[in-house]
Amino acid sequence: MFGSKLKVTTALMLALAASRTVQAADVIFGYLPTWQLDKTDGIDLSKYTHVTIAFAIPDETGQLSMDNRDAVLGDWVGKLSDNKAKSLVSLGGWTGSKHMSPIMKDKAKRTQMISDMV
Repeated sequence: MFGSKLKVTTALMLALAASRTVQAADVIFGYLPTWQLDKTDGIDLSKYTHVTIAFAIPDETGQLSMDNRDAVLGDWVGKLSDNKAKSLVSLGGWTGSKHMSPIMKDKAKRTQMISDMV
């Protein structure tokens, strides 16, 4: 019994040792603060794989706003997508998270916030 378990274990270890190593792709992360959008000319977005846009601030209803720059957000997401970069959104920031707990407790508000994120 012990001999057969040893053979199986040895075979598995050899198979694992002989298997190809998978190499992860490089991830280059960027941070785009909404209050600095006017200073972003000339940034080569093709260098980034992921960019976090900060900050989406939820109001008491769960609706998100980005420093009153919502109109340009779609443009930025489009630019990032055109350059094969993934867009992420940071929630809260500074005092922008003060409504998070009540939103998470209320299904309608939580649904509103999730809908805004997507």
